Amino acid sequence: MSLDELLSPDGEKKVMKKLAKKGAPVHGMQSPEFMAFFNQIADAIARVSVGTKMAVVGDQEVGKTHFLTTVPRPLTIIITDNRFVEIMYAIFRRKVQGARNMKQTKQLEAFGEWLLDKEIYVHHACKISESTQTPDYYDSINQFKDVLKVVAKHVYTGTFAIDNTSDLRLWLNALVDKEARFVNEKTGQPYQFEWGAANEIVRGMTETFREKKMHFVLTAHTKPKYGKGGKLIPGVTNIDWNRTTSGDLDFMMEGRKLYGGIDPHSPDVAKDDVGIYRRAWFVRKSTKWPEYAGLCGEGGVLYNMTWPTLRTDVLNKTGFDINFIQE
Repeated sequence: MSLDELLSPDGEKKVMKKLAKKGAPVHGMQSPEFMAFFNQIADAIARVSVGTKMAVVGDQEVGKTHFLTTVPRPLTIIITDNRFVEIMYAIFRRKVQGARNMKQTKQLEAFGEWLLDKEIYVHHACKISESTQTPDYYDSINQFKDVLKVVAKHVYTGTFAIDNTSDLRLWLNALVDKEARFVNEKTGQPYQFEWGAANEIVRGMTETFREKKMHFVLTAHTKPKYGKGGKLIPGVTNIDWNRTTSGDLDFMMEGRKLYGGIDPHSPDVAKDDVGIYRRAWFVRKSTKWPEYAGLCGEGGVLYNMTWPTLRTDVLNKTGFDINFIQE
């Protein structure tokens, strides 16, 4: 029975008729026949696409933000730093004829128009204090919440992304620490912010977009994991975000830098302080297509990941299209 048949209004009747034709006895909700039907429905619902809800996590400079430049448009993105804008600006200067020869003011105006033409809508969440020229965590979090409300109310198509949730966690940590010790200078009242409120912000962020028929992508850094006695656990990482963040995501890719034995002329290599490395991606979590974890790329590793290359690989390996959104 096809997925469309299962999800049709009379899908249950069709299944029961098929069971009856086979002479299968039905003994209530605990019968094998009913459970088989229930499992089919549960699997079908799990695979109905209201858009791909995923996270792209990993080492710094492994390509998380670059991945966001390749997602389906329109793209609405909340950024916590300028990395996404810097990448798009470099693409603009490289692809738009005459851009390099424009005066800076004219170039920035043209860049803004180019982003709109590409259906890319950027919202900055980080607020800088005028007096200290450092991030104002309180104002930044409030700005993030305000932008999130507007996006949740008015954005219904394409992709919504947040780059980077590790910064959001940093702001929340700093704010909780600050408010535990100080009085709010603006109101003169003791701070009342604590981790319950922080968790609510993060949980609301994912729940808001879980059922929307659009794609939702988060980025986050990873950090090494240490065991007893501070001993490094090789090959294991922690994601640097609030632990409730991944609850409503059904797909997660992790990127790592691979060093040694790499052709320096290969198109998917980069260089940092340690040396030449290759970007390698693997499945960290997949509830929507669990079989993909072992089928990803070459031997479980996907190199040079963009949305189109990931889409092609998932489609070839599982038959599901991450671009598809159920009508």
